[in-house]
Amino acid sequence: MWVLAAGNFVNRFGSFVVPLLALHLAHLGFSAERIGIVLGAYGLGRLGSSLLGGVWTDRHGHRFVIAVSMFSSAAGMLVLGLLTNYHAILAMVLFQGFASELFRPASSALIAELSPPEHRLTAFALNRLAINAGFALGPAVGGILAHLSFHWIFVGNAVADIIYGVLAWRGLPARLRPAAVAGSADEGSWSAVLADRRLLLFLASIFPMTFIFMQGSSSFALYTADLGFSPRDFGLLLGVNGILIVTCELTLTGLTRRFAPVNVLMLGYTLLGVGYALTGLAHHFATLAITVVVWTCGEMISAPTQSAVLANMAPNHLRGRYMAAASLMWSLASIVGPSLGSFLYGWSPTVLWWFAAVMGLASAAAVRWSLAAKPQAARA
Repeated sequence: MWVLAAGNFVNRFGSFVVPLLALHLAHLGFSAERIGIVLGAYGLGRLGSSLLGGVWTDRHGHRFVIAVSMFSSAAGMLVLGLLTNYHAILAMVLFQGFASELFRPASSALIAELSPPEHRLTAFALNRLAINAGFALGPAVGGILAHLSFHWIFVGNAVADIIYGVLAWRGLPARLRPAAVAGSADEGSWSAVLADRRLLLFLASIFPMTFIFMQGSSSFALYTADLGFSPRDFGLLLGVNGILIVTCELTLTGLTRRFAPVNVLMLGYTLLGVGYALTGLAHHFATLAITVVVWTCGEMISAPTQSAVLANMAPNHLRGRYMAAASLMWSLASIVGPSLGSFLYGWSPTVLWWFAAVMGLASAAAVRWSLAAKPQAARA
């Protein structure tokens, strides 16, 4: 578990390219329209990794998928940093979206395999702590590298990927379950996953909430710019999110584990929606920071519990695919969320704020419905 947390910290710390990719493309002279297409290609690649990452995890084991993801991503980053042709960049970013995100279902499934059900909530919170610690430190280093030369962000990202790949190959088990179980008849397709009606309802409850998360890099950024805040101010606001998660989430998880997961998720999703909707009432840095605190509390309350509930739903031989199904919701949100949020903001910011509140409340209501049938199976 510590090796996995260390690898996820290094991966998140070294993820310099994706946050700075738009600036790199603008530096190369591409139009806003072409930049948007390239960023969308990353989302499409991520969608493919969600579909195949879980299948490959169930077939080949966690270590293999994580290592393949990291080493192929490192190679792709080095190539991408040398490209200047638009169509070549578009193709490579599509590949990078697939390669660099392929490890996520394997990582989540391995956390579930390594921890007994009564400790999974804490295990997922620990992993999020590692990831968000990397997020809190990495962007600053990426900005320094980009200031020297954009080429160095690709080199730095590749080095982080290689380190995680080596950690995975040397420190993680090839497979925790016997091969006979892992090669069961249900493994060959997604049919067993799609037959789980309760899982599908749970995934449907997740999707509205993912829309809210995607606004951090789209409509929230536009709103702060329209208020006259600098990119530095925007970075500090996002830093509030990272600092709170690193310092408070494990403690908060220790409190929320005493309650039924369905109630925890309902509270978390409601705070996410309402907290982001309150952004429309904030016009100063302090009040904007307060809204960030509100929706970050919703994130800290819901995210570890959501992962633990999903892990407990999954049969052992299909856990990779179950975790990939949740990753698929985030992949779809990465395609739909920023574009829809930006469109609504351009049309009417007020509509966006109300829409965010509705999305949070919709997730809260839907998760109650999805887990009502078998609440004992959903306990983390």
